[in-house]
Formats: sequence, structure tokens, C-alpha cells
Amino acid sequence: MYKVIILLFTLFSGTSSFAHQYYFGFAEVEYNRMDEQLQGTIILSAHDLEDALLKRKVISSKFDKMGHDIATIEALANEIFQNFKCYHKGREIALQGLDFFLTRNGLIEIYFKSEVFVLEDALEFEFSSLMEEFPEQQNKITFILEGNKQTAVFLQDKRRNSLEIKSE
Repeated sequence: MYKVIILLFTLFSGTSSFAHQYYFGFAEVEYNRMDEQLQGTIILSAHDLEDALLKRKVISSKFDKMGHDIATIEALANEIFQNFKCYHKGREIALQGLDFFLTRNGLIEIYFKSEVFVLEDALEFEFSSLMEEFPEQQNKITFILEGNKQTAVFLQDKRRNSLEIKSE
């Protein structure tokens, strides 16, 4: 019996050492006044996003096997933009995926830009990526306008945040 307890303890402690202790996603978004559009990067755990998309059958292969053709980038971006949205004056701003990159430390960076619009007042962001799959998921955005940075944190109970527009 003692050996069984030791074996079970070893198995469970080994399993938990591979489990996440936390889940984070990041976005950095800048408004370019010259182009009148948002340009940004969303950074998530490649493994977590890949697992979620494979389970839902959104993708059929691992990210490192996927091409960077227009159809693949568009499919990935469409999935990402279901949980990452931007609103200006109550209207959703259309976002377009440009490309993605897998980093050596296990992250995926998704590059995007928005439709053209004139920025006034405030922007509202929704950033709930991976929150359905991972209840501990937390996301953070850094918004940049003319060198000024603002941040907002997104949690399970606060998936939308408004950022006032501050420029010098």
C-alpha cells in the first residue's frame, strides 16, 4: 500500500509540474495618425492557442506546420478577432491580420492593422482571448498614441476596458 501511495504522489506531482501556474496574453496597439489606423501585435502562448484551436477544429495542424499564405493568416486572424475587438464611438473597428510569428520561447505574435478612422475621445477594447479555455487567463493591453502609453488589464469579470485618448 505504501508503494502505491508513493507512486500516486509521484505521478500527480510530476503532472502538476507541467501544468500552468498562470496564463497571460499581451497586446500592444498604436494609433498611427499619418495612416489613421491602429497597428498592433497580440502575443499569446502558442501552445495554449494551438491546443484550443485544434480542439475546436479551427485548425488541422500545428502552427509550425502552417504556411503564411493569405488564407491561413486570414483564418487565424478571424479566430483571434472574435476575442480581441476595438470600438470607437460605439462602432466596432474592423481589424485585419497581417502575419504571425512563432517565437523561440513558445509565444505566437499576431500582427494586425485596422481600417482607416479618425481617432477622437476614447477607444474601448475587448480582450478575452483564451479566457473560455483557461479560467485563470489574464490579458493586458498597452495602447500608444504619439509616444504616450496607457495600459489596461482584462480579467474573467472585466473583459472590456475603455481608454481615454491622451496626446501631447
